[in-house]
Amino acid sequence: MKDQSSDMEIGVDRVIPRRLVESRERPDGCLELLAPRFQGFWFGWLQRWLPQDRAHQRVVLDDTGGRVWKYIDGTADIRGIAQSLAAADDDDPVEMIQRIWLFVRAMAAEGWLELRAPG
Repeated sequence: MKDQSSDMEIGVDRVIPRRLVESRERPDGCLELLAPRFQGFWFGWLQRWLPQDRAHQRVVLDDTGGRVWKYIDGTADIRGIAQSLAAADDDDPVEMIQRIWLFVRAMAAEGWLELRAPG
């Protein structure tokens, strides 16, 4: 099993996530991601022919995931997001960085976020 502390050694706190899918707030206050059902060259053209209500997968984020998503603007790095959330929740920023890193990696694996190095 990979040691998560090794991720911190390579500077993941400076990685800048950028959204690749739309999101919206639901009436119950939860944040919902709208991920295209079809992607890629061969199936991407199907996307435009689907009715609007069926064109996207809807992924509902929990409260913490929704709050992280709102801070992802393409300019803030993981450290900045963690500091903002930790200050609001009175949490440990280092632990918050690790949790956010796991979240953004999972979102990037689905193709919903892009992760880029600073600079």
